[in-house]
Amino acid sequence: MNSKEIIITKDEKPVMKLTSVKTGKKRPPLFGSAKDIITISDDFDAALKDFKDYM
Repeated sequence: MNSKEIIITKDEKPVMKLTSVKTGKKRPPLFGSAKDIITISDDFDAALKDFKDYM
C-alpha cells in the first residue's frame, strides 16, 4: 500500500496532515459471523404485486 498524504490548510498555511495507516493483513470473514443479523423473508422470491400484469 502506498502511503498517501493530504495537507489541510487555512489562510494558505498548513494546519493538519492526514496520512494513511497501514494495517495488518485482513482476516477472512468467519463462517456464520452474520448469523441472526441478516434475515430473508419467507416470500423473498414471490412475485411482486406491481408486476402481476407482466407475469
